[in-house]
Amino acid sequence: MSLRNYFSFFLLICAAATLTAQNDTNANYSKKDFLDVWRNWKGKEAFTFLEQQQRDTANIYFSIMPAVTANGSDKGFVTSVMSAFYLGNKQTTNLSTVYFTPYFTFSNQYVLPIRYSIWAKNNSFNFTGDYRFMKYPQIQYNIYDPPNDDPEFILDYYQLRFYQTISKGIFPNLAIGVGLQFDYYYNINENPIETNEVNTSPTSYREYQDTIVSDVYSGGPTIEIVYDDRRNTVESFKGNYIRTSFRQNISFLGGSEIWNSVTIDARKYIPLTNKRHQTLALWALYWSVQSGKPYYLDLPSNGWDNYGKTGRGQYRNRFRSSSLLYFEAEYRAYLTQNGLWGMVAFCNLVSPSKLFTNQFQNFNLAAGLGLRLKIDKRTGAKVGFDVALSKDYWTYYVTLNEFF
Repeated sequence: MSLRNYFSFFLLICAAATLTAQNDTNANYSKKDFLDVWRNWKGKEAFTFLEQQQRDTANIYFSIMPAVTANGSDKGFVTSVMSAFYLGNKQTTNLSTVYFTPYFTFSNQYVLPIRYSIWAKNNSFNFTGDYRFMKYPQIQYNIYDPPNDDPEFILDYYQLRFYQTISKGIFPNLAIGVGLQFDYYYNINENPIETNEVNTSPTSYREYQDTIVSDVYSGGPTIEIVYDDRRNTVESFKGNYIRTSFRQNISFLGGSEIWNSVTIDARKYIPLTNKRHQTLALWALYWSVQSGKPYYLDLPSNGWDNYGKTGRGQYRNRFRSSSLLYFEAEYRAYLTQNGLWGMVAFCNLVSPSKLFTNQFQNFNLAAGLGLRLKIDKRTGAKVGFDVALSKDYWTYYVTLNEFF
């Protein structure tokens, strides 16, 4: 099946969705979250209906989760803080979210990211941002021979990121936006995997770049078209999300290289049955350089999409090329009728193209299972623990909310 047919099929599925209804106070009163369990453990009485109603009408909600986690084989500590709020009527305005998830690993990775999606009243405007400071040494693989599972070297670098988009609603659930994406990589070094190794052959990085550069700028304007009929992006039981983004890297913001890329991100949430909120979530992503030659770290790579979620069960950055194709399917269900505990089962496929072509010849599968603990029944916020595996590799993830 061709790439066009894959996406035609996926978008056809997406066309069938309708809006999901919001949980009212009656529904939330019968559900449970971690705060209810905590109050019971402390010997306090459960929230009365009136108290629950007052909680539901609050303007802002907070969730926080400190945890030990793993990103690939890089284990460390993360603290996830989420603020969620409505700036308009819940029936006509999407839930706005702000995430701050600083973490560090024992592989000397330090990340300070802030991501947000803020919806104005009646979804008239949407403001999205992604700001990061990172020190991120990571293992690199051969981009000219993707099936080769032998790691080549460690690329050590710092990164500053500024991504900002402003979108205007033009039709119900449809918006068009403009933005700016800017990355600055500096203190770039190429190191061997083992300290006693001497790298005598050219790595993919050196072959691609011709030389090792110490710092690189990359930036340019973006145009986005977004269709999103989900009202609650924290916990979606029904709806669609389709985002098409075009980026043009320009010389005065991004050094001497001029290139452009396109990203198509499509998601579909299908309710299977109301019993225990069983849902099938589907995700398809196409990320491709259309012309020019980006810097090595700007090439599409699993785990480096806008949300950093592609390739669950694969080592982050395992597959890098000029084009990347990704599919994921996840079954979600409550384990308890009150929604306190839930589970997921998922599988995904990631395929890098042959460099600077759309020939997708290497398909890599991963699968896994996960548990969910509801920490705020008003927004659907939850803590997740997933175990995932692929060929010759496995890892685990501790997350705040669903992967997609």
